[in-house]
Amino acid sequence: MKNTQNKQIHIGFWALLLVITVAACKKETKYDITGDKVNRVYISGSNTTVNGYNSFKFSIVNTVIGAFGTVNVALPVRATMPVAGALKVSFAVDNSMVDTYNAANNTAYKALPDGILNLSAASANIPQGQQISSDSLKIAIPTDKLSQLTENTYLLPVKIAAIAGGAGTQISTNQSVVYLIVSVRVSTSQLFESPGESDMTGSIIANRAKWTGTIDQPLLLGSPADLFDGDEGTFFYYSSANSNLTVDLGETVSGISGIRIKNYFGVYGLTTAKVLSSTDGITYTDYGTANIAGGGSQYIKPYKPFNARYIQLQITGWQNNLIALTEFDLYK
Repeated sequence: MKNTQNKQIHIGFWALLLVITVAACKKETKYDITGDKVNRVYISGSNTTVNGYNSFKFSIVNTVIGAFGTVNVALPVRATMPVAGALKVSFAVDNSMVDTYNAANNTAYKALPDGILNLSAASANIPQGQQISSDSLKIAIPTDKLSQLTENTYLLPVKIAAIAGGAGTQISTNQSVVYLIVSVRVSTSQLFESPGESDMTGSIIANRAKWTGTIDQPLLLGSPADLFDGDEGTFFYYSSANSNLTVDLGETVSGISGIRIKNYFGVYGLTTAKVLSSTDGITYTDYGTANIAGGGSQYIKPYKPFNARYIQLQITGWQNNLIALTEFDLYK
């Protein structure tokens, strides 16, 4: 009888505890998480991560014949919730933010020169009931103005300047600015940096019957004639050393737009070489040092086609302590 009473007491206790707990839960109405009830307009997008900012990074090369590179971006604008009515978002450049950015990030970026920027679309529109704009903010520097960039790095802050419509909508306090970072490199070389096959223009010259070559190093096997026989199984090679390879085309060829060199096994090619040309074998034009990408076929491309009878490669860098070349071709 006593055990039965104890069981009833335990059951009654747990039932009472359950009732108290449920009652407490019903009475409790507080929450420990609160959200932003304001609809915020913001910019989201980048092609790089720079100190946590919305950033786009671009690289420009200023060469002796002009500037190469692209500064062009199109950005939609977003809202944290569907907008209550059609919303127009306007943007503006704020160069006062350059100094603030530099101070916060220990950089020394410059503001873009006046008149260089093209804001072809300085506003974007979010339709009623939507969270993303139907068009985009468009920022670009025209190609013909890239050569005006002479500093090492520029910073362009573009911010949401104003909004119209969309009742109750406000500008984001931490995602309302996008930064464009433009790095500029000045090159005195007249050669592209490490081009590949897809960068080459023109067609390979098929007739190499008149072409001959000389090398100013003793060869361990083969001869320069192997460069023009159309057989990649024949080659000449020599121990690595600074050397000059001179090719005589037999006559002046106009409009040379590139050089292709094939090396044996794809691992005994060149890495750097100064490129020169001449029409008489006496006076040479220096195009600078070519940085040459690895592979079985290696390429050199001038920014501007040239005319030459003689082409000289002053080889200063090579792969695997050996130079073994099989074919030499020109694009025209």
